[in-house]
Amino acid sequence: MPPFYLGTRRGLIYSRKRSVGLSSPLEVSGCVLWHDANQITGLNDGDKVSQWDDLSVNLSHATQAAAANKPLYKTGIINGKPVVRFVGATPCWLLQPLNINGAKTVFMVFKLTTLPGAATTTPLNTKHTTPSLSEILFTQIGGYTEITFRDDITGSALSVGFSPGINTSPHIFVKTYNGVASSNPTSYTARYDKAAATVIASGSLNRTLTNKGAVGARVSSTDVPGSAYNGDIAEIIIYSSVLAGVDQLAVETYLANKYSL
Repeated sequence: MPPFYLGTRRGLIYSRKRSVGLSSPLEVSGCVLWHDANQITGLNDGDKVSQWDDLSVNLSHATQAAAANKPLYKTGIINGKPVVRFVGATPCWLLQPLNINGAKTVFMVFKLTTLPGAATTTPLNTKHTTPSLSEILFTQIGGYTEITFRDDITGSALSVGFSPGINTSPHIFVKTYNGVASSNPTSYTARYDKAAATVIASGSLNRTLTNKGAVGARVSSTDVPGSAYNGDIAEIIIYSSVLAGVDQLAVETYLANKYSL
């Protein structure tokens, strides 16, 4: 891809630098959440993480006050870069207070510690103001796709996803959601390790609308966790729209180059 592309805005021709030389997700407009373990400061390998800063303009930092439930900061894990490690048996999670409504594009660099088997493990769920919920989970339960997700859940609803053959290697996951309230597979696109994935119907997700937004688990209104994630997260980036293909590729290439994936 060339480093510049041409487009139009209000009848004017303009150019913007893209995947070659992209140095920050903030160079693509609409970033509403950005957690990057590589920019955590003041911690040593194995230290507990009390706060994972949101580097977007929203400054919606993910936090955990309880020492027993704090994830770990681990260095040199994915291409020599650090991660936030969630230990499912503990469990560990960070509360993420940002309400993220409607259409979105989500990027995540992750590495499972163990496969989920006949369980569900949730690296990320976000709140909406409606109220409703968005969730990404990993599972190997029959009738569900291995990577299952649903946006704007209002209670129990069928989910969608795809099955890439999950393993314990690091990966880049990308999904878009077009904001349609009664969503189905056509409301989404997905990519996995720089290749398009076919989104199909999955099993039902039954959510309680009072659950909190969190990284690393489902969390109830009384801070009781479920479906705890057992693995590493290096980076999460969310945009408040379905990014154009050139912008998706720019962010994906930024992550692929950074983590050698």
